[in-house]
Amino acid sequence: MRTFFLPFLCLLALLPWASGETAHLPPLPGEEPLIAAREPQRVVDIFLEAVDRGELVVMGRKLDRSMITPARVEYVYELDGRAPVIRIYAHLNQPLSVPEMADCSVKGISSTLGSDGHIAETEAHVWPR
Repeated sequence: MRTFFLPFLCLLALLPWASGETAHLPPLPGEEPLIAAREPQRVVDIFLEAVDRGELVVMGRKLDRSMITPARVEYVYELDGRAPVIRIYAHLNQPLSVPEMADCSVKGISSTLGSDGHIAETEAHVWPR
């Protein structure tokens, strides 16, 4: 008789995990994420608005929308924080020369968006020619 009930007990034990939902930690008070991870195009739109405001600067040169092609939205989760860092990678339509390094050029950038929608940091990706 016990072996008859064992499969039912196992099924009852697994039911809490059967919903398919994962845990969600709400943001801390005053810590609202910039945008949901399911809306990468909206993140790109926010990034391009910041570019239009003149916030994208690489090696002292302001880049505008026509100079870049966004290619990727990255959500980086730090192990000591709750809200992800949102980064946008973009290709440069025309590589930029690197001062004092004639054999290298900037072919892409990665920008970090702050929770307010402004560009907080930009890194240049430099390759040899």
